[in-house]
Amino acid sequence: MPYIVVTTWSPLTKGKEIIDIYAQIRKKFPVDKNLTKELIQGILKVEGDKSKSISISKVKEGMMDKALLRQQEAMAPFHDVEGFKYSIDVYFDFPETFTMIGKQAPD
Repeated sequence: MPYIVVTTWSPLTKGKEIIDIYAQIRKKFPVDKNLTKELIQGILKVEGDKSKSISISKVKEGMMDKALLRQQEAMAPFHDVEGFKYSIDVYFDFPETFTMIGKQAPD
């Protein structure tokens, strides 16, 4: 199954604003277990004057389009936060990538 990895970067001066938006988003967009399994709700580290966070969800079979759309909708409230940046990326685990090229992954 593929993974959706969301990475965010935000100025430390916007921390309280980001936390408030995040709390609202979690209420409006709780984890939809029909679409994804949340593996990491969020991990955070400080890099200079910015914070960087990463969240990872495993997408259920056949649900990639819906899961990506929902993730993008959840990120929309951050668009007005000055200095906030994010990326939504799709990753595949090694066994899956081996299968994609017709090979069997090593144990």
